[in-house]
Amino acid sequence: KSLINDSYPEVLLSAAVKPNLYIARERFLQEWDVWLAAGYVDWVVPMNYSPNMREFSRNISVINDHFTKKYRDKIIMGIAIYNQDPIDAAKKVKYSIDERFIGISVFSYNQMKRNSDYSILFDNINEK
Repeated sequence: KSLINDSYPEVLLSAAVKPNLYIARERFLQEWDVWLAAGYVDWVVPMNYSPNMREFSRNISVINDHFTKKYRDKIIMGIAIYNQDPIDAAKKVKYSIDERFIGISVFSYNQMKRNSDYSILFDNINEK
């Protein structure tokens, strides 16, 4: 990170990470809580791609339990749309907004282009 900062101070370093901190650390050697706290990355995108709302919200609960606002402001929630219908995906977007994540990242854009229902739902999320 310091090499990047020295050469390109305007560049931000991010990482797409496994969403559950425990599984990320034990199975994938991703200590992304440490990476954020130590400043190794500027922000992370947990790939919270489960179509199951209970698992999705459980991953968010683990994040909420481990991070103060200082670090929560460096987390953008990743949500899949390739594996669920637009209504379920929109519920996860709304849930992430309600949980005060600073943003969302939708994967994948190709699916959104194929099915305009995703765009319509996402455009109307804040109106509900």
